[in-house]
Amino acid sequence: MSLHLAFDGGGSKLAAVVYDDDFNLISKRVSGGTNARFLGDERVARHCEEAIGGALGEAYEKCGKYPADAAGVVVGPAEPVLLAIKKCAPGCAVKFLGEAYACRLAGAFDDDGCIVIAGTGSGVAWVRGDEVIHRGGYGPELGDEGGGYFIGSHGIRAAVAALCGWGEPTMLAPAFLRYIAADCGEGAPCGTPQTIDSMTRALYRMFYNDTDSVPRHMKIAGFAPYVGEAADSGDDLARAIIIEAGKLLARQTAALYRIYGVPREKSVALCGGAWRASKAGALVQAFREEFVMLDGGAYKNTPVMPALLPPVAAGAVLLAMERGTLESDRQRIIECFL
Repeated sequence: MSLHLAFDGGGSKLAAVVYDDDFNLISKRVSGGTNARFLGDERVARHCEEAIGGALGEAYEKCGKYPADAAGVVVGPAEPVLLAIKKCAPGCAVKFLGEAYACRLAGAFDDDGCIVIAGTGSGVAWVRGDEVIHRGGYGPELGDEGGGYFIGSHGIRAAVAALCGWGEPTMLAPAFLRYIAADCGEGAPCGTPQTIDSMTRALYRMFYNDTDSVPRHMKIAGFAPYVGEAADSGDDLARAIIIEAGKLLARQTAALYRIYGVPREKSVALCGGAWRASKAGALVQAFREEFVMLDGGAYKNTPVMPALLPPVAAGAVLLAMERGTLESDRQRIIECFL
């Protein structure tokens, strides 16, 4: 029985999974991201060794062999991923998949439809096999509307304003003190010199520490789950941020359908961690409510669904599609990668 390697490298993490022909999980490792623009070449190489080298090493210990092939997506240079694979398994055939293509494969178990990516950043794409039209994803400074960075940055601004005594009261204020580990504690009153001083020290320590290995935009995006939690608890400011994020993502999606002539019956898969910022599904709900209203209600019958699996499963889905066994293998793939 052959082994297969799946990998997914992005801005914040690299996941590597080894599975067999029957989609049994053999090994799994997760390390830091692969985007050398923010992390640097040396750190990316170390992350590849930790995740890919670790997963391959465990697979060899268990099975006495390495994977015959590998497939996955990597944001950033492909060379460090390839080197980590070839170091252990020089005969391994490696296939790099595009991010949007991988998201559609893993998210919808097909290669014909649209995706809305909302992770640290955001973007929309129409996938037709290997042909992909991708729009958005212009980075935190110029775009990424509706993604984790958008949600986190707006939540932080609201929290800072409240803590400094000039913004609206919000649950985001104590949540932010907790997130940045301010020494005054999350129950400190807003608008006092002591709280402002403590918040300021902790904020600079977390976001303006140039020796920290985590890029600033990822730290900002890391506050998105706190915004989602506050929204789920009834905080008006947090809920407004989540709703605005959902609306912006819906508008980008409608523009993709309208400008590029995407057939309206083609489904939309919602991919990325930002969709889970609200455990109650507020971001998904906001997206749906806005999407069905756009362009005169043109998309009221367009299927919208959360992604079935993360992009790391794309290679397994593609393997089953090539075998013609996707339907019979569907549940095993889900159990392996969920």
